[in-house]
Amino acid sequence: MKNIFKSIGWLVLNVFLQFVVGTAYTAVFIASTGTKDDSVINEYVNNNTFLITSISNLIFVLIASIICKAKKLKIKEEWKANKASVKEYIFPCIIAFAYSFCYAMLTYNPVANSTAMTHKGVEYYGSFGIPMMILALLISAPVTEEIMCRGIMMNTLKCSFSSRTAIIQKTA
Repeated sequence: MKNIFKSIGWLVLNVFLQFVVGTAYTAVFIASTGTKDDSVINEYVNNNTFLITSISNLIFVLIASIICKAKKLKIKEEWKANKASVKEYIFPCIIAFAYSFCYAMLTYNPVANSTAMTHKGVEYYGSFGIPMMILALLISAPVTEEIMCRGIMMNTLKCSFSSRTAIIQKTA
């Protein structure tokens, strides 16, 4: 039971960091511009979702690394971080991106304008929009998800349960 709570704790930490970074980013924007218009603030935060996600993911990985070092754990062994070639990393990213693209095409609703926020975020950064989206969606998010889900949560749950049970609990 203790390991289940540890796993949930890591997940809560990640969500909390997303919230804190988003709130801090918003506070800096409000302080620097002096605006109090909710629509302007919401648009600014929505336009910077990729950056906020990348920053919070980086902070999560740093905090997880510091905690492991403080406990004198070897990160590679603790997270089962085996060396992988670029090919082994890129192929799953392409598959995940293709899956997301297919899902987006199947669920696209022009009336609801379901891609407007992503499109605005890419346009907001101008020539850096596509690289920022790639950083957030194909590098930062998958690496953090792998470290959190497979590295930390899965190995924590495997201490108390069989691999099959741990996989089922992790995905629930």
